[in-house]
Amino acid sequence: MLVDMVRPRHDSKHGVPPSSEGGKHRSRGVPGLSPDEPGFCWFGVLLAVPDKYWGFRALGRSDHPGLMIGEIGGAGDSRHLFAFKGTHAEGAMRFYNQLLVAPDAENGLTKETVFLLEPRRLPRRAALLMHADRRMGRLCAEDESRLASELLRILGPDTGLGEAP
Repeated sequence: MLVDMVRPRHDSKHGVPPSSEGGKHRSRGVPGLSPDEPGFCWFGVLLAVPDKYWGFRALGRSDHPGLMIGEIGGAGDSRHLFAFKGTHAEGAMRFYNQLLVAPDAENGLTKETVFLLEPRRLPRRAALLMHADRRMGRLCAEDESRLASELLRILGPDTGLGEAP
């Protein structure tokens, strides 16, 4: 099942989109290609996605990790990418279709995170802006392989996501 992410409103006080807020999630020196370079792949990129894109607001926090998977063949158009929402693993409800990721030097996570493997649409433009100033990191090769296997099992071979890049 695909879920549309909520498109946030412009900040009425300042008239700027929330994705231009910047702040604590600057790219932190994570190496890699930028999304506009040839050869860039969204699969496995982790972004600090503002909660308003997930469809809620919570006191005391402003974002949750988003695990990008890119485009899903035949499920959308070029204006959207797909992502999985992450949450703190401790106390999280256990579901069959989820991926547990431990923090490491590559992914930028600060604690064990569970990603519910329910693809959600994210406007491509918002993802590009988040990549510039809210990129956390990228999954390690082992976690990318586990993600690819789970996606193949859940979504089937017609998604174009059968192999991790």
